Amino acid sequence: MEKKISRTQKRLTKRLQTIWKLGHRKEKTTHRYFIYRLVSFLVIHAFIAIVPLSGIMRFDFWGGNHMIWGEQAPLLEVARRFVIPFGVANILIVLVVRWSGRYLCGWVCPVNFMNRWADWLRGFLGAKNGRLGFKGHAMAAFTSIMFAGVFLLWFVDFRVFIQGSPRAILWSLVAWSFFALFSYVQMVALSWRTCERYCPSGVYFSILGVKTKTGIERNPNGTPCADCKLCITACPMDLDPRNLLGEAREVSGVYFDTLDNSALCIRCGDCVEACDRFFEPRKLPATLRMGVLQNTGSALPEPKAKKARKTKATSPSKVSQEKPESHEEGPEDPARSSAA
Repeated sequence: MEKKISRTQKRLTKRLQTIWKLGHRKEKTTHRYFIYRLVSFLVIHAFIAIVPLSGIMRFDFWGGNHMIWGEQAPLLEVARRFVIPFGVANILIVLVVRWSGRYLCGWVCPVNFMNRWADWLRGFLGAKNGRLGFKGHAMAAFTSIMFAGVFLLWFVDFRVFIQGSPRAILWSLVAWSFFALFSYVQMVALSWRTCERYCPSGVYFSILGVKTKTGIERNPNGTPCADCKLCITACPMDLDPRNLLGEAREVSGVYFDTLDNSALCIRCGDCVEACDRFFEPRKLPATLRMGVLQNTGSALPEPKAKKARKTKATSPSKVSQEKPESHEEGPEDPARSSAA
């Protein structure tokens, strides 16, 4: 177990260093996926904060001021009226994942944003070994408190810290601390291991998205693979993005061993970004693409032809020296002579 964890840590450190170097070269440009992720992050977290603050829906376990669609209602009534939109949302999620795969894991999940923020902290602070250091831990702790505060809005009216009793304030702080601790451990300790091994939602989505219409494949107009393996290094799920339909990696954690690489892929686009970064200075189109599958097949480089071994010609002198097969007749067989 220790060797596996050690290998994972080395792999994640190498991934971090590779992505940071590719994104901070002299000829660097802002990749389109960075902009997409930033917009996604802002929209999702704004939604998470606005819904309880505006009273669209909020549970208030301190004052009992539960809200649904801007109206105050009892707890059971809020829960009852929440069931229908929650069920519709889950049906939409099933349909989206069944058709497109695990884009929710790669672009929507808050854990994904935590992992990327932790990666940025490690790279920004110049940690060669992937460790955060004191400043990194302090910034991760502050971010965890902010993440937990946004999540807590769904369950507690923040006026409790001004108008609440000491007991109410204490319990609210305990809940806040619990969410903050979870966020902190996720960022500084678990990182991408959660997505790769332990996420129950990931298992659910991977089962739904076994055969999807979108994913990673060879770009039909792209450059043949240079076999730099940067896409493998950049993949947070420890896959070979060039051959997602090939043999699956060794499944670990709570995932099933019957899943293929395409089902495990979270469609984060890190491999495509690394491929773009590699070919960008060379003014060449990338080997990989992400989107609706065109069934272009594997992007693996063609196997190199083995060099034919040179056969040494036999010299005439050696041929003459070779002993010819003996055709001398031995003593006559008595049985044959009697038969004759």
